[in-house]
Amino acid sequence: RHDSLRTIFKTEAGEIVQQVIPAASFDFEVTQLDFSAQSAPEALAKSRAYEVANSSFDLSKGPLLRVELIKIADSQYYFIFVIHHIISDGWSVDIISKELQSLYKSYSLGSEPALSPLRLQYKDYVSWYHSYVATASYEASRTYWLNRFSGELPALALPFAKNGGDALSFSGAYLHHSFSPEITKELKTLCAAHQVTTFTGIMSVLSSVFYQLTGQTDLIIGTDTAGRIHQDLEDQVGYYLNLLPIRIGFSAENSFTELLSTVHQELLAGYSHQSYPFDTLISELGLPRIMGKLPLLDVLVLFQNFENALGFNDLIEDVSISSETIETPTSLNDLLLEFKENNDTLSLTVRYNTALYKAEQLEVFINSFENILSKVIAHPAQAIENYNILSASEEATILNFSKGETNAYEAASIIDLFRKQVSKTPNSKCLTYQGESLSYEQVEALSNQLADQLVKEYQIKTGKVIGLMTNRDFDMIIAMLGVLKSGAAYIPIDKDYPAARQNYLITDSGLDVLIVSQNIEIEASVSKLELTISELSKYDSSYKG
Repeated sequence: RHDSLRTIFKTEAGEIVQQVIPAASFDFEVTQLDFSAQSAPEALAKSRAYEVANSSFDLSKGPLLRVELIKIADSQYYFIFVIHHIISDGWSVDIISKELQSLYKSYSLGSEPALSPLRLQYKDYVSWYHSYVATASYEASRTYWLNRFSGELPALALPFAKNGGDALSFSGAYLHHSFSPEITKELKTLCAAHQVTTFTGIMSVLSSVFYQLTGQTDLIIGTDTAGRIHQDLEDQVGYYLNLLPIRIGFSAENSFTELLSTVHQELLAGYSHQSYPFDTLISELGLPRIMGKLPLLDVLVLFQNFENALGFNDLIEDVSISSETIETPTSLNDLLLEFKENNDTLSLTVRYNTALYKAEQLEVFINSFENILSKVIAHPAQAIENYNILSASEEATILNFSKGETNAYEAASIIDLFRKQVSKTPNSKCLTYQGESLSYEQVEALSNQLADQLVKEYQIKTGKVIGLMTNRDFDMIIAMLGVLKSGAAYIPIDKDYPAARQNYLITDSGLDVLIVSQNIEIEASVSKLELTISELSKYDSSYKG
């Protein structure tokens, strides 16, 4: 009936082409198994379903769907349906499910099936679309998307992403969360009050959460559209889905209600230009295609607000039907957030690439979403930057980290504290570098000698400023202590900075002296002291200032 279900994909002259197998020669059968006599038939059926779902397809041979019927008891069956995404989408599965119900009803009543003839097939849509790309409507959509994604494009920099795994493994896992009926109702009430959809509210809450986690006010969040841009496509099976990258720009000072309006306008604009293919946008933007990575979209957000995604909401008389999605251990996206509204309860399924994310990190993310959700419901006029992403229990946990015994510390300068330690452990190791060590007593003496040199030869006194351009070895610590003992302040200048940056720091800070290590060469406009530890012995090792 549906050409898409009889389609295979072959390579000809380096190009991938579709081939529709005629219905008369299409080799397809429904596998029937009987586990009813086994000790655990339902467990066996579920195991079989998992096995069938994880078996690969051969795109060049087909068929690209598998169907099995497993008996687990008298009048109790498992119906396993697995289909490749290249010939279907969620809408297609819903159509197939409803047509199966209609056929079942007809055959169970002994009547002829009464499915309406299809006016179109997927190939007709492809033919129409080739002519559509030459229209003004298509060009308007193209202009919209190219303008919306001009300039530098933001990437979502979640602080817990990229755990160092191999993204090309496509290994995936799921997390599930249900929101209470009360908070679901309150979200819907808030959205209705501002004349926006529940999905708009969800996207706005997510934008607030992403801001709290990243500080970004320019976000790109992906979603999808059914792609059925003409009513004749509503009963068609095939891959019509199109991804929509929604770019959301806002100010942290905006209220949540202002963000709702912004997201609403962005979604409306995206939907009105949904006929422009996502793949074409990526190509025209010149974005690189990286294996295992969806271009432009670091997170994909889906929303379903119908009772049952598989079309079994209209139960057959005397037959009870329930559906269950088989979760395979794969993920084609970095992060997929799928929200569903069912029986007045909002739920969230997170499907993620385990090479990039960890379950415990995403559990915190889900809690953060619920925290922000409850707060925007209670205070929608509040500025986005003022929402606290932490729950009361999380905040209490953090505050408890700082509790404990209060220690009274001696009020003294770092020089006084260092000298106190010298008197306690004069011969203990103070500094170690590349196998050599200096004791506290040695460091005290050397830094005293440097301070004496600064005062006697460079007239350094309290209030003067000295630059330090030393190696990261003994020189650095001795120079810091010596400058402080002389009464001056120091400014560290990295020896690897560009010369222009070094000279700017020297001039702008008004240095009186620049201390450098032996092997560092710099042309400076101020007095320069080359620090040579072996030559400090001629200065006073007991200098006290």
